[in-house]
Amino acid sequence: MVEQHYNAAELFKAMANPKRVAIIDVLSSGELSVNEIAKRLKISKTNVSQHLSHLRHVGIVKPRRDGLNVYYELVHEGIKRLGILKFVKS
Repeated sequence: MVEQHYNAAELFKAMANPKRVAIIDVLSSGELSVNEIAKRLKISKTNVSQHLSHLRHVGIVKPRRDGLNVYYELVHEGIKRLGILKFVKS
């Protein structure tokens, strides 16, 4: 198996978690702080941070520190345009 296949599998595994999909969805509209993500999704900051760490590890998001706050944004325009939830039937 080529490294590219392994990397693609890791990306799909990262997106297999509903909370991570929700984080990707809220970040598709632009950069947000960990606090803002936690408020919008009604989950703890600790939980958000854990999921963001995983998403950062596979290269989906990147952080930016501003004082005590950490802001995250999606790395690739393709992920932003994907509109991940439009493929899911209600």
